Amino acid sequence: MYRIIRGLLRRRWILRSICKTIFFNFYYLPFRQAIYLPILLYKPKFLKLRGMITIINKSEGVKFGMVTLGRFTSPLFPNSGFRLYNEGHIIFNGDCKIGNDCSIVVSKDGVLAFGENFQATASLKINASYKIVFGKDVLVGYNSSFIDTDFHHVIPINGEKIPKPFGEVVIGDGVWFGFNNVVLKNTIIPSKCIIASNTLLNKKYECVECSLLAGIPAIIKKEGVAYLDRNDHVIDYKKNYD
Repeated sequence: MYRIIRGLLRRRWILRSICKTIFFNFYYLPFRQAIYLPILLYKPKFLKLRGMITIINKSEGVKFGMVTLGRFTSPLFPNSGFRLYNEGHIIFNGDCKIGNDCSIVVSKDGVLAFGENFQATASLKINASYKIVFGKDVLVGYNSSFIDTDFHHVIPINGEKIPKPFGEVVIGDGVWFGFNNVVLKNTIIPSKCIIASNTLLNKKYECVECSLLAGIPAIIKKEGVAYLDRNDHVIDYKKNYD
């Protein structure tokens, strides 16, 4: 209990939504987890609270504030917290940080799984009607969308087979998304790839790890070139990189 109180005092932004935070934890989680307040909310708007939320943290166990949703991280977008519509199943496999102006929709029978150490800056949009799975150490730039459904049937006029209107999205470990990306159904990305800004992804990408994907729709620009170093993410603008 002392650790929880100390954590609340250190993160004063939590106090703005403390009542909803307490309600949310005890509504979705078993008592033995909820008492640690592992999920911290900032300016939440609950559109629908059904379905399930599961926290799995094999390495360290459940801890205070391991999941933060809606905290202000980017001044480029409104400090509007986050919006949640849940009728399906949301899984947190460890620490997860999602910033301001974000929306998550998980429809009935839909599954949304976040890998360990997931992080999204701001204006993240997720619609999981079927299945969206993020690996560990995934970083998502602002104003990116992940959608696993077409929402409607498309009927070909030439007699071809009606395309399946949904498909799972699987993001490998250590993938880094720039800003303004759109990820659609059937997208599968290998681990440690970098996704350039303003890219649209809509298929399984047959490339090696550490590749660069870019374009509308995305193509493989380079293979085996680079990956994100999560341990060295601060840029020194006075440093000479030549």
